[in-house]
Amino acid sequence: NEFSLLLIAGGAVMLLLVLLAGRWVDRLGSRPLLYTGIPVAAAATFAILFISSRAQLYAAVIAVGFGYALLIPAWNAMVASIVPEEKRGAAWGAYMTVSGSGYVAGPIVAGWLWESVGHRAPFIASAAALAGLFVLISFISFRKKGVIR
Repeated sequence: NEFSLLLIAGGAVMLLLVLLAGRWVDRLGSRPLLYTGIPVAAAATFAILFISSRAQLYAAVIAVGFGYALLIPAWNAMVASIVPEEKRGAAWGAYMTVSGSGYVAGPIVAGWLWESVGHRAPFIASAAALAGLFVLISFISFRKKGVIR
């Protein structure tokens, strides 16, 4: 039951903020939300390893939801801005296929890490993946000026 409540807390925060974050992307561009959402989600995911109270755990889960609420619309806007209009159907189809595959593979890999490496491993891997995404976004942003507004 506690796990379900944690999922609801983080998911509710994300659900409530994602529409607002979409408006922020329209006004501010993708960069500020990507540069805020990714580090917040990565840090909060990593912080879960050091939590010693239920209140801290809920705060971390809510922070993860907040980070993803910023990340998702900013990421989608960035992808949409990169893909040429005449290739958007094929590009979005490919993107959604890869994304959907990640939704399937993620829990499988996390379960394997939990069972074979330890209960901290999925959180470390997730935080590392987000940190890697942040480095990639930064590299793309600085390398191709104007790609991420």
